[in-house]
Amino acid sequence: MVYGITFGSWHPDNLILTSMSIGAPAAKRTTVEITGRNGKLDLTQKEAYGNRTNTYTFEFKGSPATYDSVWSEVFEAVHGKNLNVIHDSDPDYYWDAFVTVSSLSSDRRKGQINISCDCQPYKLKVAETTASISAPGSITLTNEQKEAVPTIKTDGEIIISDGSSSVAIAAGTYSVSGLTLAAGTTTWTITGTASVSISYREGKL
Repeated sequence: MVYGITFGSWHPDNLILTSMSIGAPAAKRTTVEITGRNGKLDLTQKEAYGNRTNTYTFEFKGSPATYDSVWSEVFEAVHGKNLNVIHDSDPDYYWDAFVTVSSLSSDRRKGQINISCDCQPYKLKVAETTASISAPGSITLTNEQKEAVPTIKTDGEIIISDGSSSVAIAAGTYSVSGLTLAAGTTTWTITGTASVSISYREGKL
């Protein structure tokens, strides 16, 4: 099976994907030099990563007479745009990327094109994860590696506790920075009387 790539809503069916490279995001660290101390003092408090570079090489399939029009189509579709990039081989996830055409082959017999993507470090699930509960009660949420800030919709006033802190929420739809999901499982205890729905987008390196 020949796999391809979707850039936004554009899938280049007239190009054959011949190779791709998925870059590794650099881990961010905060360190200081202290006189008289061996090595550096690591002040890094949480996992954080820089962007990664993904590159894709395609070859043109078709008549050399359509070479120029196809290249124009490629530039129009992707160059200089922020797009969600999805691999056919990994259709449940997308890369949030700034896409550029990095080079074109001048050989019309081969017709090679290279596309470069400056991507956020985590690939994200295409479908949001959702859960619901009739409060009062407890709910356990499972999350992948990327910390998530859920969107909470409630039709009544509630208090959510994760065991270390509590947040009061009125009826409505909210994303609360103090309510985050780390990797693994998180259990929330919800008091009050309400129908509560929770949605969040998972991601992993």
